[in-house]
Amino acid sequence: MKKHNYRLDSICLTKIQARGIHLCFFIVSMLSSPLCVIAQKSDVFVAGYKEIPIKVFDKEIDQMINEIGIPGLSLAIINNNEIVYSKAYGKKRLGDNTAVDDGTVFEAASLTKSFLVYVAHKMVDEGLLELDKPMYEYLTYEPLEHDSRYKLITPRMILSHSSGIENWRRDNNEDKLEILSTPGEKFVYSGEGFHYLAKVIESILEKPYGQYVDQMIIQPFGLQNTYIRFDTINSIPSNFAVGYDFFGNEVEKWKNTNAVPASGNNLTAKDFAKLVIQTFNGKNLSKDRIADITSGEVKMVPGNPSSLYLGAGYMINYMEQDTLVSFAGSNDGYKAWVSYSVVNKRGFVFFTNSEIGISILKRLNEISVNLPIDPLLSLLQFPQYPSDLFPLLKIYNNKTPKEMFLKISELDHKKESGIDFSVLNMLSSIILKKDKLTAKSLMQENAKLHPDNAAAFYNLAQFNMNMSEYQLAYDNFKKCKELNGDYGDLDKKLMFCREKLNN
Repeated sequence: MKKHNYRLDSICLTKIQARGIHLCFFIVSMLSSPLCVIAQKSDVFVAGYKEIPIKVFDKEIDQMINEIGIPGLSLAIINNNEIVYSKAYGKKRLGDNTAVDDGTVFEAASLTKSFLVYVAHKMVDEGLLELDKPMYEYLTYEPLEHDSRYKLITPRMILSHSSGIENWRRDNNEDKLEILSTPGEKFVYSGEGFHYLAKVIESILEKPYGQYVDQMIIQPFGLQNTYIRFDTINSIPSNFAVGYDFFGNEVEKWKNTNAVPASGNNLTAKDFAKLVIQTFNGKNLSKDRIADITSGEVKMVPGNPSSLYLGAGYMINYMEQDTLVSFAGSNDGYKAWVSYSVVNKRGFVFFTNSEIGISILKRLNEISVNLPIDPLLSLLQFPQYPSDLFPLLKIYNNKTPKEMFLKISELDHKKESGIDFSVLNMLSSIILKKDKLTAKSLMQENAKLHPDNAAAFYNLAQFNMNMSEYQLAYDNFKKCKELNGDYGDLDKKLMFCREKLNN
């Protein structure tokens, strides 16, 4: 095979990103790549010490994404630090009904951060970066100089989302990048922090993010379908999945022409799985670096008994005989996830082109590697397949609200304990984005079907207040209080409604 040599300057970055899929990549990777991807048997793959029939597995995946309404999926399964199965399912675009294939890339969203996580730890191993050295000593950062606390921020704080830097500048005051809490004090998710760290590394290596990521990750790990930016002039990449919102509407594709280290990469699940393996297989990073990544720095939910932490790069779930690392990605129209057992060396990665894509997490885990992810599901607080949410949302999207309410009544009568409160709660919050009247009717129905649920009345009252329906808001807040609703602002909101009614 002809060896491709690419110049590693910024002028030729597009060529680096645009390289095609080598037809003989599998053979070459088996002979020379640092990552061995084992050949898939024709009928089964092994995950979690069990043989999984591929036809049965694929059938369930297809059924699941069809029932939920997820257009497309890119999936990779890791077992014993090898990719034992990977496949693309569904459609990359509904408008022209085009199918995804093995080269179709999805937005990695926040899983993009894992590239910088690897680079940072590799640089620590090479003596080029110190995790606990203040970042301003490497590079002063004008957007944060207005707050003296920024001199406390270290790379470890960025990687563990404890720097205090807000997620995005647009979230609060668009004219100022803000530090929301004392650095190192608590969990504050921050994309902006990763941009600062990326610039620090640029200053150390004297090369741009795209160049050092290509040299340290994309080329050596054989990531054949990974792009850190779009070259719109040459339409690269051209094989990408289009995102969809909750209502099946196409989301305008974000084609970032510059690298966005916190959320801008487009790739396949198989390529991301390679990065996961190379991060944790002990061949590229030292034991000390892996220990830093898997050592919980910050509790994600203070006071919560769950053992969920953020280490220097991933969410960490400690168990008696294992450590589970996970991370989520969420861009408009896209949802992504990775979970990996550090001890058992197995896990999975998936990318979807749907706002509702995270709903496959529980069932996908059950039918593949079967990791103990329950604490993560409680953190997500999003209905998981199978759930009544999906057929109801489908009816709303494809038929009428009236037919949806008929289905709610049917489901409530069919179930011994009635339709679950959380289903209608989530359904109303989704539909509220598009249709306030139907959302309000769903909240009213939820309160009617669950008269002892304080949250049902609180949510309805909140909606009433936002719509200036102060008498209804007062009555529903009062009902919530009678049901011992645990809301710290309840008395304040009751007083507010009384004041409005008395004016």
